[in-house]
Amino acid sequence: GLILGSVPLLYVRHKKHARTLKFEEQFPDALDMLTSALRAGLALTGAIQVVAEEAPDPVGKEFRVLFEENRLGLDMKHAVKMMAERVDSTEARLFATAMILQRETGGNLAEILDGTAAVIRDRFRILRDVRTMTAQARLSGTLLFLLPLALTGVVLTLAPQYLKELAADPIGRYLIPIAAALQAIGFFIMRRIVDIKV
Repeated sequence: GLILGSVPLLYVRHKKHARTLKFEEQFPDALDMLTSALRAGLALTGAIQVVAEEAPDPVGKEFRVLFEENRLGLDMKHAVKMMAERVDSTEARLFATAMILQRETGGNLAEILDGTAAVIRDRFRILRDVRTMTAQARLSGTLLFLLPLALTGVVLTLAPQYLKELAADPIGRYLIPIAAALQAIGFFIMRRIVDIKV
């Protein structure tokens, strides 16, 4: 029940993570589009509308929501803040911070967004380098997690009586779930070690 009950939650988290990654990949190009529209003489709301219409989803969808919220009377500062909360991405939070600071202190918004896009691209470059350097450790962690499972399958196929005796023994009934739990804990610890935040 616990395993099957967690499947929808894990599926939704996976879909959310995939959508966030796609948003982050498209976001620097959307900021370039926004900057170009501002330099062409459009107002901020008009530039946001251009991105909403031209950018692919999910970036285009988020900018459409941003544009509609502002058009219906929500202050741009709050609309941008809500967008950052919806997307739950570092890039969206950087954008929201840049927009809010510009509205409070002034300055050239196009230049600020240019700088934000450059920071986001640099962050992606560093993140790719980190993933390349930690690829071996991530693969080792996955293999160490899968190896006992594969070995159990081999033993069940070649000598099923061997594991039946372990399951029949009173101590063995405790050792099997403890071993499975320790295996899962070790896997998550190794994943956390190589999951370097940039």
